[in-house]
Amino acid sequence: MISLPRPHPAIPFRPKRRRLPEKRSMTIALGLVAVDGLVLASDSEHSVGDYFKTSGQKVFFRSTQPMGSSKDKFLPHGVGVTGSGTTAYIEAMQQNLIETYQKLYDEGMGDLESAFAKSLRDFYADNIFPFANHPYEDRPSVSLIIGQECSYSAQLWATELTTIRRCTKYAAVGAGGFFATSLLWRLYLDSSDMTTMVLLAAYVIFQVKQHIPGCGQSTQFSCYEGRQNQIN
Repeated sequence: MISLPRPHPAIPFRPKRRRLPEKRSMTIALGLVAVDGLVLASDSEHSVGDYFKTSGQKVFFRSTQPMGSSKDKFLPHGVGVTGSGTTAYIEAMQQNLIETYQKLYDEGMGDLESAFAKSLRDFYADNIFPFANHPYEDRPSVSLIIGQECSYSAQLWATELTTIRRCTKYAAVGAGGFFATSLLWRLYLDSSDMTTMVLLAAYVIFQVKQHIPGCGQSTQFSCYEGRQNQIN
């Protein structure tokens, strides 16, 4: 008589434990230097995993003198920040940089780029490096564009991880950053004014929304020409 082997006991299914997805701005953000000022622009889409999308503000501004102030016209008018990555970290880093700028302004202005670089390194050390051993999709990330407008010039910086670089013409970050940069390389003109730069930013972001997943909702602009003007 042949005896059949006893069946093995069923192994209960145990799903792999994973963190819930964080709210991310897998976005497109731009900074453009015009002959008469500076333009920051971005889409407004925020997403949680692949199942929820909403919209929210992505461009933030801090003015260092009130509208119509008689203060020295050569002092900076303010700083604007936009970016992509994990939403809570973007907002925290934006607040951090704006506070750094305000403190430096109150003290008479110093090396702004060095102050931003130190603030960026400290933020990464305290808030992002602790997650370095987590799976890639669970690690927080932040990439920013920083614009500072003066009566006599405009300055633009972009960040990537702990680095910050000065951009003399334009900058783009986010999921659509590479595609946007390829368009700007062909379409950007040094002699363009603010109105032209707003139109260029609108066109580039429209194209990115059409071709890059994760970029969408309305387009936000913030223009700096001695005073702040916001267009949504």
